[in-house]
Amino acid sequence: MILDEIIIRKATDADITRVMPVVIATREYHANLNELDRLKDGWQEMWSGYALQIVNGKGWMYVAEKDEEVIGYIMGNPQGQPPIFEIDKTAYISDLFVDPRFRNAGVGKMLFDSFKEQVASEGYSHMTLRYAANNDLGAGFWERMGFKIDSIAASQRL
Repeated sequence: MILDEIIIRKATDADITRVMPVVIATREYHANLNELDRLKDGWQEMWSGYALQIVNGKGWMYVAEKDEEVIGYIMGNPQGQPPIFEIDKTAYISDLFVDPRFRNAGVGKMLFDSFKEQVASEGYSHMTLRYAANNDLGAGFWERMGFKIDSIAASQRL
């Protein structure tokens, strides 16, 4: 079984370059779905800097490995709300992507479960995320993970 061969672990600084092929695939996939997800030149260096901050305590990042190859990742960061709300501390999932060769094998769920367990252990009671309205693949996955739409974001080109 493929899941027996998958290792899920917290990402390290060294993983930032190792995960880049999966990150590139993530970004290409999303750029085709949503204008707001299109990237500017030099994005890879900026993403690497952001990911290093996440790995070094500004958030959470896990990688999935098979035969020492990174085949997926999940990352996110704390997200606050104004203190007037009962739930003022949430964990935001910014990325989750699995190499298409390993989809529908449970790798995404394994990554998500590790992320969820970590943020819950740190006292977070809720997680949030955003996906493109036409991202049927993402919508189905997140629904299976127990997410429900409780707000809608909209954009307007100026």
